[in-house]
Amino acid sequence: QDLMHKYNHLEKLGNEYKLERPECWGGYFIKPTRIEFLEFQTTRFHSRLLYEQKNNSWIIKQLQP
Repeated sequence: QDLMHKYNHLEKLGNEYKLERPECWGGYFIKPTRIEFLEFQTTRFHSRLLYEQKNNSWIIKQLQP
């Protein structure tokens, strides 16, 4: 309940509140251009889809079956 109270308070502040991070903290920004999904089926006709980004839109290709 305390955590939700603090969350709601910070949400009301919006951009006025600057979240401070430790100096040793870091991170990465990943922007995918290709993603492949594989869905296994009991029939062994697995579904394999490739999502590829071209000209700011995603193109879907069925690779399998």
